Amino acid sequence: MAKRTLILEAIILIIGLFFAVGGESEVYYGNIGQSNVAWQFNTETGEMRITGTGETEDFTNNSDVPWNQYKPSITSVQIDTSVTGIGKYFFSDCSALETVVIPGNILSVSTQAFSNCDNLARVYFAGDLTLN
Repeated sequence: MAKRTLILEAIILIIGLFFAVGGESEVYYGNIGQSNVAWQFNTETGEMRITGTGETEDFTNNSDVPWNQYKPSITSVQIDTSVTGIGKYFFSDCSALETVVIPGNILSVSTQAFSNCDNLARVYFAGDLTLN
């Protein structure tokens, strides 16, 4: 009887550990059209990273971005220093977006790149910028 109880407690402990670890993050990523720029989204942290070189492309509407399904979960955006431009509708409708870090070498941010980001409270930027 004591042996069964010990085995049952061990099984319960293992099941508890399984569910406690269940919050592991997933990372989704991909290229952005024909540009030399890519995206990466971490589900645990809510961080979107934009990497690569050069300008990103413009999108024709706010649902064309490859990360459209993750927009409600994006809380922060980090853009690498080798990216030089942010395209049209890039982060529009990211309702949970709070913080954006834009490096000083960004030369342009297209119209509606951050439209309808109602929770956007902090934008960190150093450099000169042209709004298109």
